[in-house]
Amino acid sequence: MNTENNFEQLPDGITMNAGHSEHLELDSQQEVINTSKCGSCSLTFESVLITTNSRHEGSIRIAGGNKTVWKNSLPKDRTRCIKLLDESLKSKLDTHKESHNND
Repeated sequence: MNTENNFEQLPDGITMNAGHSEHLELDSQQEVINTSKCGSCSLTFESVLITTNSRHEGSIRIAGGNKTVWKNSLPKDRTRCIKLLDESLKSKLDTHKESHNND
């Protein structure tokens, strides 16, 4: 059955959705909350709060290289977001320091 661009074959009351070529722009802001440097090497981690239309997401990335090592959605409460980001940053830095002790 050839239905390619043949809208006349649709039953009464059924229509095709119109395609939208408009680009959807979201209001997104990134804010570096905290930065921590490893005492054994020059690696620096930074926690970033990403806010998109009043929803929060957090990430831990390596400063300078923009490599993300952790990313997750966060609660709507900004204070809790910052607390969770600080805990995640500390956890990533502790894990990194343990890898130095194991070498």
